[in-house]
Amino acid sequence: MKRSAAIAVAAGLVLAGTVAMATASANAATTGCRAEYSVASQWPGGFTGNIAVTNLGDPIAHWIVTFDFPGGQQLTSGWNATWTQSSAHVSAAEPSWGGPLPTGGTVNVGFNAAWSGANPAPTAIYLNGVLCTGTVSSPTGSPTGSPSGIPIGPGVKITSPIAGQIYGEPGTLQLAANASDPDGTITKVEFYTAGYSGSPSTLVATDTTAPYSYALTVTSPSVWYVTAIAYDNSGLTASDTVHIAVGVSDPAPPGAPTIARATQVTETTVDLSLSAARAGSNPIAAYDIYTSANGQAYQRAASTTQVNAFYTLTGLTPGTSYQIVARARDTMGISGPASAPVSVTTAAAGTTPGPPVAVAATSTTVTLTWRAPSVNADKVTGYQIIVPALTPTAPVRLLGQVSGQVTTLTITGLSPNTSYQAVVVALGVGTSSVRGTFSTTG
Repeated sequence: MKRSAAIAVAAGLVLAGTVAMATASANAATTGCRAEYSVASQWPGGFTGNIAVTNLGDPIAHWIVTFDFPGGQQLTSGWNATWTQSSAHVSAAEPSWGGPLPTGGTVNVGFNAAWSGANPAPTAIYLNGVLCTGTVSSPTGSPTGSPSGIPIGPGVKITSPIAGQIYGEPGTLQLAANASDPDGTITKVEFYTAGYSGSPSTLVATDTTAPYSYALTVTSPSVWYVTAIAYDNSGLTASDTVHIAVGVSDPAPPGAPTIARATQVTETTVDLSLSAARAGSNPIAAYDIYTSANGQAYQRAASTTQVNAFYTLTGLTPGTSYQIVARARDTMGISGPASAPVSVTTAAAGTTPGPPVAVAATSTTVTLTWRAPSVNADKVTGYQIIVPALTPTAPVRLLGQVSGQVTTLTITGLSPNTSYQAVVVALGVGTSSVRGTFSTTG
């Protein structure tokens, strides 16, 4: 049967028309799909494209979207799929985190590509080898080939390694995949690996005969993603990707950090200093800070990579007693033991002064003002403007001081064109403000 397709441009390019099966069995799957292609943005030499493919047939366990670039365009990156290009043929396969595509379900994928001369849209888009025409085909006979002679793409599934598993090193990592083609033959299966840091995929093996496999020698913990790409005799491709970890067989967690508290405590913040933890089998990625308010269960409050420098923990509740601990977390998400807890009680609501605010500035002076505490203001005997220490061994810098309940001060002897982070300390009540920033002129 002759195929026809109507192409219309609106928000995108909609492919529609009719398609029929040459012959099919009574229990074969109903197939059909609708595809929309659009150019989200275009600039000299490059563009961003989006494709939305809706499954109109029976549910699909695994999916792959394919099309040909008609104008020599070259794929540079993509998202929401595992993208490959061979000459003009482009494949967007279900990613490792993807799942089945139900009837009426839509796949939304996007890409960036380079172009020159002209940037025509693809004239045909396929879902699992079925031309997306906006209609549904219900087979009635025994299948003898692809719809109207359209080649059906291959399928591939990685059987080793297993997604989410940790494999020991040094040693051998067995790569294996099952691949098949419903209307032709598999010409080869390529295996790729990629590092945790997002490094480009590296081709490590090509196998042209089943069973498709390769024994990869692993000498360091560097393999994190494995991808298999199957090619058929029509030049169509399919891919599968799994995420694994390669480390010691029984990975050692990081050690416990040391956590210390600074004297800078306000109604809602506290300065913490972390000493680096001992690394385990994997590098340390971050330090997670947990708080327990008034004896309640610990909750993760923040994460930081800072060590041996003060980190300001924010979002605390005024007048509340906290126990605070920290745990080191490595690049595989494995956390070590908690540090010894430190205790801190935030200032009661209204008892702290406001941060310093500049009302005038020169190259060496800044005139500051601040809000007095709303509670116990009559007990304040003076104010200090200080720059808190950046590390536990650094000194606190006193910028100036006033007596009584005056809430303004001109600071002199500053450096030109310099920003300062300072706090206001209320003498007599022992509370301090959160940090305020002010600058001298150039």
